[in-house]
Amino acid sequence: MKLVCTISIIAMESERCGACGVAIPLTTRMTCGGCRSVVYCNAACQKNHWKSHKGICKEGVAQLKIASSYVAEAGDVSSMGYVAYHSAMGTGGFLRDDARSAMLYRRAADAGDIESEFKLGECLASGKGVEKDAKEAARWFLSAAKAGHASARVSLGRAYLFGAGVAQSNDAALRWFKLAAVDGFADAQYFLGLLLKAHGLGEQGIRWLRKAAAQGHAGAQAALTNASLGAPRSASARRE
Repeated sequence: MKLVCTISIIAMESERCGACGVAIPLTTRMTCGGCRSVVYCNAACQKNHWKSHKGICKEGVAQLKIASSYVAEAGDVSSMGYVAYHSAMGTGGFLRDDARSAMLYRRAADAGDIESEFKLGECLASGKGVEKDAKEAARWFLSAAKAGHASARVSLGRAYLFGAGVAQSNDAALRWFKLAAVDGFADAQYFLGLLLKAHGLGEQGIRWLRKAAAQGHAGAQAALTNASLGAPRSASARRE
């Protein structure tokens, strides 16, 4: 009963930011890397909440290690993702085990977990804990991207841009980068800007490069500087 209760708390708290209470889409949430039981809108909310959360977090890590290991082996999807994450990072009381991480991500992905589909794609693309397979990685990126996972859209855009596991297609890369760029992902904004410029849409490309540069993206800043357009300072630099 205690194990079921612990996992239910994780699912319940995954709907709203632990700091400000705003509802967060599953595809854009940030999760506490320790207890994995609280999610946030952004890094600022997570930082502000740490003082009040750290005591609960440390206690939760110990409890969740035991609970999650048990239910992950029993097939609980949320726990498989939790154990896979910490096994990949060597955190949360787990020893680093890339093979175990990839195996659990695959099980969770097969069960339809969107985040695990993306993470499995990353494992396959890099060969971390599993044999490298760009074609299968692209398939998992596509599955997660279609479900709205912003990071998967960036990875799929890169796959099409460089022909990694899929036929090279600037048009397909543009389509996926644009979807992620609208969500505010600097990498997507950067690649979208470059591709638009290469397609003769210089003004649109520059606008996206400026958006990425404003977030501190070094590649976008360099591209703007090389074009003698100047890169806008990031928000942190403006505060200084």
